[in-house]
Amino acid sequence: MATGAFVLPDLEQMLHDYADAAQLLHAGSSEEQRQTQGTRLAVDLIPGCSWAGLLQRRRRGMAGVAATHEVARAADNYCADHRTGPGIDVLNGQPSVISARLATETRWASWTQYAHESLGIQAVLSVPLLGMSRSFGALTLYFAEPIVDDQDAMFARATSFATHFTLALGCGLMIEHQAAALENRTVIGQAQGILMVGSRLTADTAFAYLQRLSQHSNRKLRDIAAEVVGQRGPIHPVPEPTPDQTSAHLDGNTVHSGGGAALPETAVAAADPTGG
Repeated sequence: MATGAFVLPDLEQMLHDYADAAQLLHAGSSEEQRQTQGTRLAVDLIPGCSWAGLLQRRRRGMAGVAATHEVARAADNYCADHRTGPGIDVLNGQPSVISARLATETRWASWTQYAHESLGIQAVLSVPLLGMSRSFGALTLYFAEPIVDDQDAMFARATSFATHFTLALGCGLMIEHQAAALENRTVIGQAQGILMVGSRLTADTAFAYLQRLSQHSNRKLRDIAAEVVGQRGPIHPVPEPTPDQTSAHLDGNTVHSGGGAALPETAVAAADPTGG
């Protein structure tokens, strides 16, 4: 292949490749896997791309979170450490950045010198991964040869892939959040049940107890609930039930030891602050 002469596939082949890529991206079981898979697919799908990296904005600054090779990792890390480079421009709001020949590039002087002279990068293309409500970072494609033709077509292909990559990251994160929320609700519900049985509280009072401990200890409600579930009883004394609460408990308006899945008597006794 001649220097810089990248062969762009026809539209039908590109659509087929992107369909396969979408399946692979969504198959990742964690955000880290999807990030890694996305950078690898970028190298496979973007003609002439030798390495790829993903740069994100974190609470304490920028960070490279995925890379296909040490070259891409080093280039992204330099961006993050020195706050300069194509990925930084994209994270700061530019829609895309392309440098077809780094040897003559005048932007990002220190990064360009490092990337070109120390890492052997000849061209770069950086595109944003923008979701509906957040950014998933800057995907930067690194080339071992200058880009000498079809820059518009290559840019369009990279932007299209970035859309697929963003959708996979967004959908995966939403699923993870939903799964975590479901798990949290389950644990909190279990803790409420234990308090309702052992300490004769209503559901609302049991939840208020958990909330109060969470606020006073500055710990997550889910962690407090997990501790209650782990020891099958309150981790601090609970307030005595009012006559109305006791009556409701005995009338069957709340969960009690006579219905549902009964707890062992030792667990009920441990949960009862009166010791009765």
